[in-house]
Amino acid sequence: MYKINDKIVVKATELSYEGYGVVRSDKQTLFVENLLPGEEAEVIIYKSNSKIAYGRTVNLIKKSSKRVEVVEKELFESGAAPLMVLSYEDQLKFKQEIVNNLIKRNIGFQNIEQIQPSPKILNYRNKITLHVNYKNNNIYIGFYKKNSNKLVIQNSLPLCRDALDKYYKELISALKQQILSKDNWIKELKLRQITLRHSNWSHNIEVIFIIENPNKKGFDLLKNNLIFLLKPNVISIQCQYTQESKDVFISLYKSMPQQFNINNKIFNVNNDSFFQVNEEQTSLIYNQIKKFIDQENSTKIIDVYSGVGSIGISVCGNDSQLELIEINKSACECAKININQNLINPKLVDVTNSSAQDFFNKKEAEYFEKSIVIFDPPRTGLTNKEIDMLEKCNSVIYMSCNPHTMIRDLKYFEEKGYSIERLIPYDMFPQTYHIEMLSLLKK
Repeated sequence: MYKINDKIVVKATELSYEGYGVVRSDKQTLFVENLLPGEEAEVIIYKSNSKIAYGRTVNLIKKSSKRVEVVEKELFESGAAPLMVLSYEDQLKFKQEIVNNLIKRNIGFQNIEQIQPSPKILNYRNKITLHVNYKNNNIYIGFYKKNSNKLVIQNSLPLCRDALDKYYKELISALKQQILSKDNWIKELKLRQITLRHSNWSHNIEVIFIIENPNKKGFDLLKNNLIFLLKPNVISIQCQYTQESKDVFISLYKSMPQQFNINNKIFNVNNDSFFQVNEEQTSLIYNQIKKFIDQENSTKIIDVYSGVGSIGISVCGNDSQLELIEINKSACECAKININQNLINPKLVDVTNSSAQDFFNKKEAEYFEKSIVIFDPPRTGLTNKEIDMLEKCNSVIYMSCNPHTMIRDLKYFEEKGYSIERLIPYDMFPQTYHIEMLSLLKK
């Protein structure tokens, strides 16, 4: 039985889904950070229960030939990019093996396609959220180390766009100066997080400060210091806080939606609307969805969890009926703008501001006949009720960032008479263990 703070020497036999080195024994399974299969290391235990334990590598005794030198040491230390110790080729092999094992073991589907590599393996993210701590007259910005309350300072953002990385470094410098003031907005508003988002098409940047103590004095102090935070490509600076379980946004400088270009379609995205972080890989996925749709004999496309409408608008034909279902009101407003901006015939499009569950509850099964339904749900996946309503629908496209909930849902689809026609993994998040999946299901 492993005990917390024990120091032991172990050898990993495999990598877990989350990129931990796995050490198996009769009584417990140990998951070790920064330990590859075949490697031997001195490890300190930081978490343990009757079945599993977690440890960190303290001293690497025997290295794997597959281990590569990590240049971005701050990022790796934080745990935000645990696969950085592998070459990109080996990262893809690891993800392919994970998908193959999960799918074959749980569903029995054999024809899993090759994982599609990301066009960029660094500098691919268009959005990032960082945590903020401060003490006395010092400010610290970074990521919390996984399974820890330790903040690992990030002086650069190697996973983000170059322009975002450049602005971040300038922002750090400005905030370090501003916190020196006796009256400063950082402490007054209790700044806790910073979100940055950049568009590779417009080259614009939006800034959101997540705060805990909204008050007029703090907002006035921040407004007086905006000049030090502004750059020519900054289109929006806002504060965000939670009030009665709802997010509230206060605009301090403009409030323009960000614009993204996917396959020559322009999408307006408000600050509280979801958009994929890897634009190049998103473009390839949408191209594949379009191919799926073109080969189907469907008169209507129903895009559920549609966000700002990026999938539906990207893949619909000139004569296709399109229905967008989205619970976020702001995203629905963006979707309406995007329909007009991309010259989609508004008579052929409906935008419904509703939860997926409420939308399905109001429809009869016949409504989905001769339709192709697209799902891109949150990590929690779908409900059985949503799948039950598709009795008359012959074609479903399911995109997911969580293979585990997707597998659960695919099993239920099969119980309802669907078969999996295509299953394609995509590497949307290089250097991390996350995997995007795309499937086509038919009756």
